[in-house]
Amino acid sequence: MAPELPPADLQLVLSKIKNSESLIVSIITYQFPARDLYKLCPPDVSEEASLYKTPSSVLIPLEVYFAILSEYLGSFSQFIIKGALAYFKHLQDLIDEYEWSRVFEYHCAYFDQQVDKLRSAGPLHYPIEIWVTPDYQLMGQLDPTPELDASAQLKIIRSTENPIQVITVMLRGTFDPFADDGIKYYCYAKHKISKSLLWLHVPHPFNNVSFNWKILNGDCLHGGTTNNGTELPISEVIPLLTFEPGGKYPFLTLIMSDHFYTSREMLYGRKREKAYREEMNRQAEARAQWKAERNAYFKSLLPRVLGIFRINRNPLSSAKSTAESSLYKCDSTDKNSKEVSCV
Repeated sequence: MAPELPPADLQLVLSKIKNSESLIVSIITYQFPARDLYKLCPPDVSEEASLYKTPSSVLIPLEVYFAILSEYLGSFSQFIIKGALAYFKHLQDLIDEYEWSRVFEYHCAYFDQQVDKLRSAGPLHYPIEIWVTPDYQLMGQLDPTPELDASAQLKIIRSTENPIQVITVMLRGTFDPFADDGIKYYCYAKHKISKSLLWLHVPHPFNNVSFNWKILNGDCLHGGTTNNGTELPISEVIPLLTFEPGGKYPFLTLIMSDHFYTSREMLYGRKREKAYREEMNRQAEARAQWKAERNAYFKSLLPRVLGIFRINRNPLSSAKSTAESSLYKCDSTDKNSKEVSCV
């Protein structure tokens, strides 16, 4: 995000900078080179800033540079601020698309080129196109940032060594995050977040606060809000980002709060219905098992019953056989008695 110029505490900033008077003279006489920007940082950070390892090492002192121009060249203040804001936006767009080392080289060449134009124009003139028009010939020398896979992007964007102040994300909206066939998205919008997320700054259709858009965090809504002017710091936005293989930008999923709660109630209804069906199936299986066990028990009793019927299958025949056996025994006894008497 482009800074507001000039900062209210410019004099306080200058009081912490070494040789501030000589630096001011070189700036307003257009003798200040791009690689000396680190000198506009306080002494405790100027040494590290001189390495220009991160975009902030240029953007922060660059803000001081334009503030000095605006403060000491008051008659051109309007053009200076307009050019500064345009250049900050231009730099940020390049930072989003290219490697920082290449952007820094472009910045140095472009910065010195604009200072030369100012010096050639003389102290009484300030060309209005200064800092506003990009140099496309210089931009042609930039190499695109190599494509990174999702895991590499995640590692870089969530790095704590160099806190990120600006990120480009892809906003995507959904109606039903709990759909049975998977979550679907119906609208997308590319958006740049600078330091914080403010709902009024996001593109259509997400900038309509009457719809009460919320950030989806897994299966719940993020507790923070960006409605009604409340800002969500970028540090809170980054953990909510998701990545997909092959994607160039991280995703931030949004949903209207009414749709979220309706979708969740439908999910709960489906869960209750599923639980009811499972309970009915469990009871049916229990009844079927009880019937099977009962039938098995009765079947186990059949051999005993059949055995009883086989033993007493014809009671009359059994009695007749018993009687005949008794008569046979009597006849045998009589014969034996007669034989004994004859002897």
